[in-house]
Amino acid sequence: MKHAITLKSPKTTSNKRIDPDNPPWSEKMLGPPVLKRGRGYQTRINDELRKVVKKSQATRPTRSRT
Repeated sequence: MKHAITLKSPKTTSNKRIDPDNPPWSEKMLGPPVLKRGRGYQTRINDELRKVVKKSQATRPTRSRT
């Protein structure tokens, strides 16, 4: 019967070469971070629904009670 086998740790190489055609990314290359709030499609749908409700309330005829 076999016992549990432990996994080997990945090899680490200390002689990393920098490829001039593929340099590592820098902060300047990436630019400023883009922060997104919530789920993008849900936010846009909610905004459009709010516009429709607001528009329908503005054009809604008022009923007079008699």
